Amino acid sequence: MTNTSEFMVTRNVEQVKEQLNKMMVERIISACNQLQREMKQTVSGNHNGVKYKIPRSSRTYIASKPGETFASRTGELQDSIKYGLHITDNEVVGTIGSQLKRAVYVENGTSTVEARPFFLKTFEKERGELKRTLGGEQ
Repeated sequence: MTNTSEFMVTRNVEQVKEQLNKMMVERIISACNQLQREMKQTVSGNHNGVKYKIPRSSRTYIASKPGETFASRTGELQDSIKYGLHITDNEVVGTIGSQLKRAVYVENGTSTVEARPFFLKTFEKERGELKRTLGGEQ
């Protein structure tokens, strides 16, 4: 008889892998949801530019000033921000963005229109929270 107490804990390795994968997928989905929500909020935020009359309407809207996020009059850009999940045997990748062609022009600007960054600006603002959501350090 020995003077020590021992406990043996066993777990099927495949079950552990499955649980870890499920947990990571849930965290990545949560991070994508969070970033998507914040991007949409950034695009729909308050603006301080010139006030314009909407064509064929009595309504007006306020444009964004250079350096501010894009002022979406129709909500098309805001509605186009989506996320996707790509799962392979070795990794889980969450992507977020817009298929709208002009989203690139809004983010980066053109030769005649100054950039109105919303994607990178939101990502930088949320970076610490995203790391916490994914279980990394701040």
